[in-house]
Amino acid sequence: MVITIDKTTTTKDLTDRLNKIRTERIKSGKPRMLKYFGLMPNIGDGLTIQKQLRDEWD
Repeated sequence: MVITIDKTTTTKDLTDRLNKIRTERIKSGKPRMLKYFGLMPNIGDGLTIQKQLRDEWD
């Protein structure tokens, strides 16, 4: 599957396309990777969080 993103693609267009893909996949019954790996919450920049955690260990 290919999703074409050009300069005219907005964030709303992209989220609409991804939601459409998600609903089609649910309807088709194909396995989803979220089932095996989970869904990460929007925690921000992972590198910053890693640095904060490592600073706590010192």
